[in-house]
Amino acid sequence: MAESSHVATELTMATTRLLARLRLESAPPIRTWTWAQLSTMRRIIELGPLTAAALAQVEHVRPQSIADTIAALRADGLVLIAPDPTDRRRFLVSATSRGRQVSDSIDA
Repeated sequence: MAESSHVATELTMATTRLLARLRLESAPPIRTWTWAQLSTMRRIIELGPLTAAALAQVEHVRPQSIADTIAALRADGLVLIAPDPTDRRRFLVSATSRGRQVSDSIDA
């Protein structure tokens, strides 16, 4: 049993190192945005206007993390925040034309 635990620990460490190396080697072509921001941008474009809560759920991140990502995208003029027409207490995040251009240029 102790040997399988040791193997599991070694495998976890190797996987962690590999993921770190992959992140380093596959940095976004435009370093202005992180992979998380680009992924979130793609989701907004694909799924249409979303609430921050829905976006956090599809991106599998905490609401605070998605709030930070949305704030960065908004500061760069890539997304807009507007009241939800069906529930004025909520806000919807949508892509701007600049956001679509940036996303298209990354995909090209």
